[in-house]
Amino acid sequence: MIMKRIVVNNESVVLEILKKGRGVKGRLKMEKTVCGKCVISFKAYNCNGRRRCPDKFLLALEHGWVKESKQRVKLYESLPKAIGAARMTEVLKREMKSASELIKNHNVNLN
Repeated sequence: MIMKRIVVNNESVVLEILKKGRGVKGRLKMEKTVCGKCVISFKAYNCNGRRRCPDKFLLALEHGWVKESKQRVKLYESLPKAIGAARMTEVLKREMKSASELIKNHNVNLN
């Protein structure tokens, strides 16, 4: 038995991509029309991720960095375990002081 199916897609963008030989991720769905026939419709996934502005680099620390994004000021620290807990706390205090002075003196945009 031969069955004819009609695939409905209103987006010409998908057809152009298919004509170029590339694939399109999406979903197929069986829909019933008003006259009772079944039609296969295709909906392409929206795979375009959000585009973010890159973080602005503010300060290089001994074991990390300070960066600024639209909504946050980011402090990153990565300390080796070999230096011990006492030295780690001293390094963290020293670098936190440097970061806080940077924020005070350079008027980081808080809006």
